Amino acid sequence: MTKNYFPVLEKIDLKENQIGNDAIEILAKANLPKLKHLNLFKNKITSIKIFGVIKNFKELELFYIGENKFDMEEINRDKSFFIFPDSLEEFGITGNFKGNTDFVKQLNIENLKIFYISRNQISDLKCPTNIMFVRLDEFWAISNNITDIKEITNIQGKEKIRKINLKQNKISNFQDLFEIVHYFPSLKELVLVDNGISQKEAHDMARRINIEYNMDLIIIVKED
Repeated sequence: MTKNYFPVLEKIDLKENQIGNDAIEILAKANLPKLKHLNLFKNKITSIKIFGVIKNFKELELFYIGENKFDMEEINRDKSFFIFPDSLEEFGITGNFKGNTDFVKQLNIENLKIFYISRNQISDLKCPTNIMFVRLDEFWAISNNITDIKEITNIQGKEKIRKINLKQNKISNFQDLFEIVHYFPSLKELVLVDNGISQKEAHDMARRINIEYNMDLIIIVKED
């Protein structure tokens, strides 16, 4: 039995430390057959090689790597496609990039239920266009620079999505939601806090959508 063998360990939470790229080799050698949660949020990891070790954790359900500033030169150079376990349900790449998230196309995240792509200074949602989500339930893209509500139509797997969170963006054409919302028949909650949209506008829109499409959509524009 090796010293890196932890047969029943299910959760590793190392958020907000000073962990660097050395962690990649350590995780690559670790035998963690029952690992379900891996949280490396807000550390000093810069290499995308961290994604190459995730396939080893066959029961992984949650993986957070947000607020680690990736080396853009490495991303431009390395076009590897990274395999994730089918068990992965929740994945976040929050604050890893500055305006360009094309790297997402190099990750096989089609099986996710919850996807976070927040605080990356993006102005559109073109990056997930070719990702064929099969069971996506929640999509979070908060604190970005998105101005066009129609950008959400770039998300695949629309028929199963129940929640979209675009808090703290710059949506300027809220009324156009009426034209596209029918593409999301399961949508129950749309969060548009801090987008300059009034509660009256949200209420009127939800009412129109209910009458036209028989959808009970909650549009949140103000936090309690």
